[in-house]
Amino acid sequence: MSILQVQKGRWYALSGIGAGLAYVGWLYASYIASHQVGALARPVVPLLPFLRIDSFGAICGIGSAVAFFGCAYLWPSGRTRAIRGLRAASLTGVIYGLSGSYYIAQNAVYHPVTLGWPLTHFLPYPHEQTFGMVSGLVAVVSLVALVGLWLKEGHTEE
Repeated sequence: MSILQVQKGRWYALSGIGAGLAYVGWLYASYIASHQVGALARPVVPLLPFLRIDSFGAICGIGSAVAFFGCAYLWPSGRTRAIRGLRAASLTGVIYGLSGSYYIAQNAVYHPVTLGWPLTHFLPYPHEQTFGMVSGLVAVVSLVALVGLWLKEGHTEE
């Protein structure tokens, strides 16, 4: 085993662990957002008063998606870089598109009045309902691309 293979394996493991931990952070923030709307402006922990729960959730969601893309891209396979990149982007789009859609669906059930509000305090746009529609569209398009790649590789039923 070469040094390059060992280093690639370490990056693969680190990106997988990072994606999982950050995703748990995003799940925590989305649970708070869905069930305790007024609590989003509170700090995550009292020792870090500048880090609000909603900011923490946004950072974790983006960080998790980037780490998951890296993990999916580094998955050992004999494919070209372009195919690995497209497959990693498709997997990331399916998982995080469905996660975003589920988050907005929860908000629609528990507090539908917030669907017209901005998604985050960072920017005035997009609104929650727009984010939900775009997330669903990203998931569907990514799934179609993923199935197309799968069929291109010769995975057909005989």
